[in-house]
Amino acid sequence: MKTRIFALTPLVIALFGCGADENSNNQNEGMLTLNELEAALPISAQSTNSNGLTGLWLMQFTSQLAVDNATENDETAQLHYLHGRQVTLITETDDGFTTSFCGSSAFHGDINFSKTTEAEESTYSAGVVSDTTHFNLNISDNLEMEGDLMIPLENNVVGTYHLLGLKLSDSTTFAGASNELDIDASLTLDGEQYEFSELGQTLTCIGDSTGTATDFPSDTQTPASYSGLSTTGGATIAVSFALGELECPLGTDDSGDDVTAIACDGISTSEIQGTPFDDEDTILNTGFRVLPSESPEQIFEFSATISAPEA
Repeated sequence: MKTRIFALTPLVIALFGCGADENSNNQNEGMLTLNELEAALPISAQSTNSNGLTGLWLMQFTSQLAVDNATENDETAQLHYLHGRQVTLITETDDGFTTSFCGSSAFHGDINFSKTTEAEESTYSAGVVSDTTHFNLNISDNLEMEGDLMIPLENNVVGTYHLLGLKLSDSTTFAGASNELDIDASLTLDGEQYEFSELGQTLTCIGDSTGTATDFPSDTQTPASYSGLSTTGGATIAVSFALGELECPLGTDDSGDDVTAIACDGISTSEIQGTPFDDEDTILNTGFRVLPSESPEQIFEFSATISAPEA
C-alpha cells in the first residue's frame, strides 16, 4: 500500500509516496473523472440504493484557501492548494440534508443543504446557509455527484472546494457501513484512547489532502498537508501543516475561541499520512501522530482505513 507521510522534526520535513504533483498550483491536476474514480475503487457504487441520497459517500476534491491582506488593495497574501479525498456521511434533517467537510484546511465543518426550489430533482443547494456561502450539488441517480463550495471564513479568508463523489453505502453511520466495508479507526487525545467500537456511531467524516501553500509577501512556497475527522455535533479534529507551521485544531469552545490539542505545544515529532490519488489498494488510509517533547503522555494520534471487505 502506498502512502504519503509528512514527518516534521525541528529541522526536517520528509515526503514519501507519489501521485499528483504537490508543487503544482493547478487545482485540477491529478483529479480523476467520475468514471476513472469508480474504476479505481475496489467496490461499485452501483450496488447501493439509488432511491435515496443519504448514506456514506467518497468525495474526491480540490480545494483552495485564500488569505487576503486587510488593505484597500485587497491583495492575496496566501494561497493554499490542497487535493485529496474524504469519506463522509449525508444524512437527512428536518429541512433537508447535512454533510461534513474534514479533509482540507479550506473548510472543516458541517453544511446543511436542500433541493433547489423549482430546479430539477437532482439539484441541491446550501444557499440558505448565508448570502455569501454557496454550495451546489448535481446528483446523478443518487449514486454520483459533482459540486462546488465557496464559504467565507474569518479574517479575510475564503475557502473553496470542487468535488466529485460516489456513494459507498446506504448506511448513515460509519458503524453501519462497517457491515459492508472494512473500516477501522482509532483516536488518542488528551491521554484518552478511542477505538472504532466507540467512534463508529459518532464519526461523520474522515479525510486528508496534500498540496502547496504560498506566502506571497515573503515569496515562500512549501508542501502542505491535512488530515482530519468530524463527529456528530459539529466537532472537528485535525492536524495541518503549511508554511513551516503545524496546527492541531479542535474547533471552538463555548465562547467561540479556537481550541487546539495540547500536544501541539512544544512538539518533538509529528507526521501526517494520506492516501495518494493513484492508490488503488484502498478507499481511504489516513492519520496523524503528534508527540509532545515535554508531555509524551499527551500524544495526539489518529489513524483510519477504509477498504473493500476481504473476499
